Amino acid sequence: WGFLNEYRQFSAEARATTSVLLFSTSDHPRDVEKAKFYPEIVEFLLKPLSEEVANSLKEKYLRFAIPA
Repeated sequence: WGFLNEYRQFSAEARATTSVLLFSTSDHPRDVEKAKFYPEIVEFLLKPLSEEVANSLKEKYLRFAIPA
């Protein structure tokens, strides 16, 4: 949560080009609700991360254009 508070101080340009995914070991309702107060969080995911979820995230967020 401390990082997210600091992240809000980053420039608008830096935040516009960044996706914040929160990886947590806690599925406590308090933590899930708290995450909702941070619109910067685009994904709230539980650890451990499966290979399937990791591949899905890679496809969703790490797509790079391959030069022709």
